[in-house]
Amino acid sequence: MLSLTGSSIGQYKQDVANYILTYRDIAVKEMERTGIPASIKLAQGILESGAGK
Repeated sequence: MLSLTGSSIGQYKQDVANYILTYRDIAVKEMERTGIPASIKLAQGILESGAGK
């Protein structure tokens, strides 16, 4: 379970934003190839990797 408090929430939000910026183009290409929405691919990646950590 992920527990976030205080400044760690702000850091996590920044990590998520950075993850999206890093992987959005790949997610869109995968969406075009597979039909799975880029938002779903990104969300799954964020959850599985802890926003790239």
